[in-house]
Amino acid sequence: MSSGDRYHAIHSLCEGLAAEHYLSGLNVHVHVEDVDSGIVALNQLRHWLPALTACGANSPYWRGCDTGFASWRTIRYRQWALQGIPPYFADAQEYAKRMRFILDADVVLDPGHVRWGARLSSSHPTAEVRVADAQLDASHSILLALIVRSLVDSSLTGEPGGHHPHARGA
Repeated sequence: MSSGDRYHAIHSLCEGLAAEHYLSGLNVHVHVEDVDSGIVALNQLRHWLPALTACGANSPYWRGCDTGFASWRTIRYRQWALQGIPPYFADAQEYAKRMRFILDADVVLDPGHVRWGARLSSSHPTAEVRVADAQLDASHSILLALIVRSLVDSSLTGEPGGHHPHARGA
């Protein structure tokens, strides 16, 4: 399926939402060695997603009006299925089982349509963090990417700033 075909399919599945979705975000991908490492990273990133959302907020306006929110994109994303903080996963098998359940339920088009704030990429060996708005300049984008990378790295090594990689998340 081409990207154009995919977006037409999303529009057909969620016509009302897709028609009003003029929002840009900063998605940060951090390489992980394997799915098991990705699950450890996801479980630890869950704790940091609210802070990363706040640090990456940059969409206070919608259609020329101040919304009163630092990130209108975050508010608008609440309308979509499967958004927000992902659940805790015991292991890669549980993650795969949950993704099969979601895809079989026909609530999303494909794994890329799961809008959790952090997820494993379905096309790259990465943990993907999707909570920040598009930034006004490259230095802010780079700073957010470095913070995300340090959180993923520390979650996998057990270094300060992350949680022990085998600790169960809240």
